[in-house]
Amino acid sequence: MLKALRMMRQHSTSEVAVIDSNDKLCGSVSTSDIALLAIQNDFSPVTRPIKDFIGSKSATVGPDGAAPAMCQCCKVSDTVEVILGKFLGGSSGKVYVVNDDHIPLGELQMSDIVRPLLDSALWLKQDSLDKMQALGS
Repeated sequence: MLKALRMMRQHSTSEVAVIDSNDKLCGSVSTSDIALLAIQNDFSPVTRPIKDFIGSKSATVGPDGAAPAMCQCCKVSDTVEVILGKFLGGSSGKVYVVNDDHIPLGELQMSDIVRPLLDSALWLKQDSLDKMQALGS
């Protein structure tokens, strides 16, 4: 757990993925998890292996037998609609991109999805305004 805390601080992030000895995603740890421990005044997981903490977070295997239910995962082939559904249906601020063997390839945050959509919408709006101005002149 201490290593996870150090990684979050070093990388200025609020959540880190946890991988098992086969490099498969097995869960995540977030600052919210740590805050909950502080509220409960239970710091015992901090000195234990991360696998114990992940297990106590009710790390259940997903329906396909691969990724834990508390981790939101997607594949590179998933659509934006599917990924947005994972953000809306989960409690995490991240969706982890995994391959078919559930080995992490990367992570997505909501801003990674929303920013390009907003940029496209703003470009379309400006393009429409430019056309309207051209027609008026």
